[in-house]
Order: sequence, then structure tokens, then C-alpha cells
Amino acid sequence: IPSSSARNIGVYFDETMMMTDHIAHITKNAWFQLRQIGNIRQYLDNDSAATLMHSFVSSRLDNFNSLLYGLPQYQIDKLQRVQNAAARVIFRLKKYDHVSSSLLQLHWLPIEHRIKYKILLLTFKSLHNLAPEYLSDLLSIKTNARSLRSSNKLLLNIPRCRLKMYGFRTFAYAAPHLWNQLPDECRAATCLAGFKVKLKTFLFKQAFGV
Repeated sequence: IPSSSARNIGVYFDETMMMTDHIAHITKNAWFQLRQIGNIRQYLDNDSAATLMHSFVSSRLDNFNSLLYGLPQYQIDKLQRVQNAAARVIFRLKKYDHVSSSLLQLHWLPIEHRIKYKILLLTFKSLHNLAPEYLSDLLSIKTNARSLRSSNKLLLNIPRCRLKMYGFRTFAYAAPHLWNQLPDECRAATCLAGFKVKLKTFLFKQAFGV
């Protein structure tokens, strides 16, 4: 019987590119590590618990997460439930306690915004010769025949997307689409460290309204 998915560079690709097997693999391992940490939580302070969660749980949720852009919300929610549970373990919250304030306190972006962060980081690197050439070649800066204010805002051309299910999930489309939504000060950043700070600030405002 042919396999429904194939593994490549640590990612499980299925025939519909819904990443179902990949997400199942991530969540299975993350839940296991979360339970292990939960078993020793009483012996840890909050900082130590957060460090373990970052090393063994959050790192798994972030691994290759740029490939998850554009997936249906129910797929992203599977990963979000793991992150929420991790925050509850750290702060010893009950199962149904809200975790938004806890995520903010931990300085953890929600899963959906972590995916955007990864893509936008790759976009910045591609525009500043810090990424592989094959990624940089997928992007082009928007130019105007006339001198307009927008010509100095480092906007990118968004290619036409014919395949609704897959086309908008490609880096060639997703990167300029997300990049053009950034505030001017983010796009104007010239150093990687400064861009990271501005990008996180922007995404935290999006996620938490702060």
C-alpha cells in the first residue's frame, strides 16, 4: 500500500499538502515532552519550567513552521492547544483558565503569529543578502514609473495566484503579502537585530492589542 506521506528534511509531506501527518508528529512529541515536564513541575521555579518548555516544546512547535502558513485554522489550533497547555503548566493554571496574559508574560507569540514571524524574518534576510539566492530570486521590489511616496516604502510585488489551495501558501506569494502589511518603520529597518525587535513589537500588538 503506498504511503500517504513522505518525510524530507524532517518534514512529513502528504499528498494534499495539508501537513496533517507532520502536525500529528509534532504534537505527539510535544505532548510527550510536556507531560514529562509536568511530572517534575513541582520541583521547578517558573523560570526553570519556562526554559524547559522552550527547549523541549516551543522549539518543536517552531520547527519548519513557515511551511504551515495558510493552513486551515483547525490545523493551527492543534499546535495552539499545545502552547496553551505549556503556559498552564508553567504558571500552574487550571485546564480551562485563559492563557492570553500568560503567553504575554512569557513573551510567547501565538502559533499563527510565530509562523508569520518566521516568514517575515526570511523575507528580510532575502532582501538584505542574508538568505539563499533561490529565496531572494522569488522577491522583487515594487517600482513606480512616477516618483511617488510609496516608491520609498520598500513594497514588494505580489504575484498573481491561480491555485487558491496552494498558490497563496508559497513563499513567492506569502512573503510579499505579509511584508507589505508591515508598518513603514519595520520595512525601513537595515539591521537584522533592529528588525527583529520592531517585528516582534508589531506582531505582539496584532496578537494581544498591546
